[in-house]
Amino acid sequence: MIKKIFALLAVAAGMGSVTAQAQVMTAAEVDSLSRAAATIMADGVNRSVASLQGTGVDVDEAIFNAALIKGLNGEDTGFTLQTADEFIGRMVKRMNQAYAGQQAAFVDSVASLPGARRLAGDVVLVTEREGTGASPVASDRVKVNYQGRLSNGVVFDDTKGEPVTFDVNRLVPGFTEGLENMKTGGKYRLVIPAAMGYGENGIQGVIPGNSALDFTVELLAIDQPETPTPAAPASDSTGK
Repeated sequence: MIKKIFALLAVAAGMGSVTAQAQVMTAAEVDSLSRAAATIMADGVNRSVASLQGTGVDVDEAIFNAALIKGLNGEDTGFTLQTADEFIGRMVKRMNQAYAGQQAAFVDSVASLPGARRLAGDVVLVTEREGTGASPVASDRVKVNYQGRLSNGVVFDDTKGEPVTFDVNRLVPGFTEGLENMKTGGKYRLVIPAAMGYGENGIQGVIPGNSALDFTVELLAIDQPETPTPAAPASDSTGK
């Protein structure tokens, strides 16, 4: 949409005196186009600020708005494009490091709970109800109910009592590790450190980078893949 606006403005500018002579756009239309362009561009700016705030960096909206007006007027904001980019990069890195430390502490706190076990990769498994059946292996398919939360309790995924089936070896490493230590019929709390989950990048708009994942999982059944039935040999022209 922004490209369309710039294209329209470019066309109008390129028409030069023709625009003035023919009055292609009325004063009211210039007013409307200006406000429409500002509306769309403001939305982009707001999204960028929200994205920055999502990394943990605090942005003071009053200071931001004042500096933005200065920038639009060509006035000094105290930064060049390069120094601004470098400063934001340093702040984001610092906040990410602090968040990573906080998430590691969360994993440690869960590991200290009664009945908690540390598995490979610092994955933590807490038994809420032990199962009695077998444990799945990487080549199995499993049927589960689960809810996934961030360390602050925000739910990012939930089967809501409607079981789902998936391959054990096609999940983030920490979930695979957890399933292989569960028993059919059991209910568990599974906490996965970022390195065994979605890592430094996370999932944009859903899971921040460096986030630990906190799951409640019920392992309902193991569904081993069926062995393909060999195709029958083709008969010859005599039917034998």
